[in-house]
Amino acid sequence: MGPIPRFMKGTTAVAGAAIVAASAAATIFTVSGATSHDSTQAQLTAQALQPGARSGTGHRHAFRLPIRRALVAATAKETGVPIATIRKDLRAGETLDQIAGAKAAMVVNDVLGRVKARLEKELAAGKITKTQETSLLSKATTRIDRLMHAHTNA
Repeated sequence: MGPIPRFMKGTTAVAGAAIVAASAAATIFTVSGATSHDSTQAQLTAQALQPGARSGTGHRHAFRLPIRRALVAATAKETGVPIATIRKDLRAGETLDQIAGAKAAMVVNDVLGRVKARLEKELAAGKITKTQETSLLSKATTRIDRLMHAHTNA
């Protein structure tokens, strides 16, 4: 990127100051309006608005990426097909279910087992409740099923 034209230098500084002020105001508003019930949410919001923090404007399905990566890795492990080949097949329109073939159930069980183990660890540490564990496991099962049958562009 080249140098900033002279006529835009003052505009850039004003716009930058407005962004910083809006961010600070949002942080103060969020934290000061918090009750004990939603203090955790307020803390997370305040952390997200810190300078240098990720803005959350990324891909709207980013939460699926760790599960999708785990499914691709498990498919590679169970079938012996390299990950690069699996990605190429996904780009060509195949689903993970089709690529895994008869080993699709083993792939799903492998990933679900890892999700269950992680949730049990969080439960044992007191970070989540049993109800939350059940809910998260149900959501993960649904996501895994959708991703196994989805036509994606890896």
